[in-house]
Amino acid sequence: MVIEFIGADHEVTGSCHYMNVNGKHLLVDYGMEQGRNIYENAELPVPPSKIDFLVFTHAHIDHTGLLPLLYKNGFRGRVITTPATRQLCQIMLIDTANIQLQEAEWKNRKAQRAGAPPVEPLYTMDDAVNCLNLIESADYEEKKKLDEGITMRFTDVGHLLGSASVEFWLEENGVSKKIVFSGDIGNTGKPLIRDPEYVTSADYVVMESTYGNRLHDKEKTDHAKELAGKAAVFKTVLHEIQTREVPELNDAFADDKGFDTVDAYREDVRTRLTDAKAKAAAAANENAVIGKVVENAQIELPEPMIETQVEQLIDDYARRMQSQGLQLDQYMEYTGMTMDKLKEQFHPQAERNLKTRLTLEAVVEAENIQVSEEAIEDEIKRMADQYKIDVEKMHEFLSDDDKKNISMDLKIQEAVDFLVAEAKLV
Repeated sequence: MVIEFIGADHEVTGSCHYMNVNGKHLLVDYGMEQGRNIYENAELPVPPSKIDFLVFTHAHIDHTGLLPLLYKNGFRGRVITTPATRQLCQIMLIDTANIQLQEAEWKNRKAQRAGAPPVEPLYTMDDAVNCLNLIESADYEEKKKLDEGITMRFTDVGHLLGSASVEFWLEENGVSKKIVFSGDIGNTGKPLIRDPEYVTSADYVVMESTYGNRLHDKEKTDHAKELAGKAAVFKTVLHEIQTREVPELNDAFADDKGFDTVDAYREDVRTRLTDAKAKAAAAANENAVIGKVVENAQIELPEPMIETQVEQLIDDYARRMQSQGLQLDQYMEYTGMTMDKLKEQFHPQAERNLKTRLTLEAVVEAENIQVSEEAIEDEIKRMADQYKIDVEKMHEFLSDDDKKNISMDLKIQEAVDFLVAEAKLV
């Protein structure tokens, strides 16, 4: 058995530890270094393609943020987390990939003007999306056998939703050892997070020690008892304005924004404002024309069709809510909302959406509106650019029905343009 300390040793961020057991290569966390890096992380002792297992203690980026980079460099092993950590990684790693791309674009604008070589992002959106397919989950207190001589278990330590200590039972050449990785351990008495549970035995403990040799010596407040039964009131208080200086609008300011001169920056702002106003006016006119056409259309919608659309709207609403870290059933519990009330709220929008869609489809048929294969392919390329993945990968994601829907959506947009042009002529 071998254990090596790769990161978050001597400092806080970039957690990573390596173990070799029975020839299997295992990592505990693979986090991104954040803030000032006084100590650089050590190199992995084996290529990423040789790593068999990666176990995450929790979802914070300083413990998970380099998984897409590991994937980019050849890792295809198993990633084990708690279910909540898995869900959070789906949000946080995608967001981190987007930040990597934005930072690289900003640096490359400056590098281009300075004649410097281009900067590559640490990893791409493809890397982040693809690495998520490697993640599997294990519940708290579930013993999971990873391989011969390697068994693990997560224990809730109350630091973050899904956070855990990891117990490993290891056996090699007749020698058995129990090694515990503490992960970040939370405090007690927090309103949303359960109190940490503790591991009572181990041969070796690898302990996260953010506070070093300091103790939490302040009297603890039981927030759960303090907040129980009280209404939530949110206030913002401005205590102090730390700087009263307005930045000077000069060439240095423009350079920081990616422009050669302040005049070029001003012109870009004017252009974007003009474009925004024109788009807003066009959208308002378009909505007015479509609204009038739908209003004049004689369409009787069967209730089951409306109910199906209501369910689709609720599903979309639940996905948007989930992207913000909240489940629909939790929202309904907090607000006292019932499913019947929610359906009632979405019913008018569902009916309006269906009437609009059916009216525009009728215009498509009446005017025999067609779109080319090139237009469909351009739309698929636009979608791939939006999600920052390869066009080939986007084609794999899309079913034949999806592509038919894309074609119809393009035809409907052509129908909208036709109606707006006709309204202008009248």
